[in-house]
Amino acid sequence: MIKNLINHFFRIEKVNKHNVMHFCGLKLRLRINKNNTKCRYKIAGQNNKIIIIENGKERELRRFEKIKGLKIDIGGSNNLIRINKPAKYINSKIFIRANDSCICIGKSDFLHNLQINVGCRNSQFLEIGDHTNCCGLNIFLNEHKAGCIIGKNCLFSSPITIWSTDGHVITEQETKKIINHIKTPVTIGNNCWIGTFCILTKNAILPNYTICGAGSVITKKFEQEHTLLAGNPAKIIKEGINWSPKTPTEFNNIIQGETNA
Repeated sequence: MIKNLINHFFRIEKVNKHNVMHFCGLKLRLRINKNNTKCRYKIAGQNNKIIIIENGKERELRRFEKIKGLKIDIGGSNNLIRINKPAKYINSKIFIRANDSCICIGKSDFLHNLQINVGCRNSQFLEIGDHTNCCGLNIFLNEHKAGCIIGKNCLFSSPITIWSTDGHVITEQETKKIINHIKTPVTIGNNCWIGTFCILTKNAILPNYTICGAGSVITKKFEQEHTLLAGNPAKIIKEGINWSPKTPTEFNNIIQGETNA
């Protein structure tokens, strides 16, 4: 008797993709979004996953869990984001408007103002190695199968822009043949230092231990390691170099200490 009375004044029933709540003769329709029940991020579409890797173990992002300093906005289906911890994010964002994309970010001391933009077709990919840090890095993966691979122990100044594609087609006037295809993902090797206001365009490749001077525009493949690049378009201006994230004073003190030992 009491149960029937309660059901008369208040009950919830599922209708298609909505829950309908009946309360004292009023109806309130609530949309069911399975993705949004999993986390606090804005996620639309189906089968999108955010995987956290910590202490060698993988798990899916918990319900209501949020990564401090990192916004995630997904529109599309079958997208995968893999986040390694620890990593310190500040004012960073992953924005996806595609299907079947994959983003993997390694452990890092700081990822400040990291902006990842994925859209315009599907199957884009991004890999950022462990202990790569940035102060301001914008990555655009706005083409089908566009990609970017960044190695370990790299350092990015601010602002840096990586374009994995031109974004718009360029053709021969008579034949209409496309002349600006993507040939390879933008690739940055291990232990690279990218200076302020640098731009990397489609098909750019940097080997290990490359320094890019301020304002450089990297438009092609480089093969020689331990070089300093500069200019627009960038070219090798010094060979046989190395670098350290330490300041010159800090580095000099270390060298003097080793000499005196």
